[in-house]
Amino acid sequence: GWSLIRTPSGQSGWVLTRLVSMAIPDEVAQYAEGKRIVSYFALGEVQDGDQKKNIWLWTTTADSKQPWDFDSFRVFVWSLRRHRYETGYIERNLKGYSPVLLKEVELPSKTGASKYPGFSICIEKKDGQRVRREYALLGVAIRFSGDHPCEAPPQTPTLQNPSPLPVSEAPPPQPKPSLAERLKKHWHALTGR
Repeated sequence: GWSLIRTPSGQSGWVLTRLVSMAIPDEVAQYAEGKRIVSYFALGEVQDGDQKKNIWLWTTTADSKQPWDFDSFRVFVWSLRRHRYETGYIERNLKGYSPVLLKEVELPSKTGASKYPGFSICIEKKDGQRVRREYALLGVAIRFSGDHPCEAPPQTPTLQNPSPLPVSEAPPPQPKPSLAERLKKHWHALTGR
């Protein structure tokens, strides 16, 4: 399979997926459970003594031959009590589509709406409709904020058969004269008959 990648400088291109190595730390990557990590993002940080540990979001797929980009996503938070990464939120058996967006998310509350750091993911619901689900990060907790229409999927180009080439009304090619006929013609040209 091929993956479309974009560098921090904005360059993009296609690479063989098996040649791509994710730079997510091993202490998180060990939880991949044989699935391929499709994308990952640092959502925030947790201070544990003199260490800063990222809060990670990743998307994974078990079968890269499906038409969707990922089938689960998971948020890993750093546990201050156990000093290790743990699952803070997970959803499985999805039909998810790129891109995953990091953004400020509005979360309604009793006193009004507040904005929090968060992310949104485009998924296909059981009825085939695509929605963008938004999630807010509250410390190390993830809260669902709501669904919004997902951007339209790119249109698949329609291919048309090329039109046939025009046929010219040229006379059919004449068969090539045999060697005996050419020699005879050449003899008559020399002798003038």
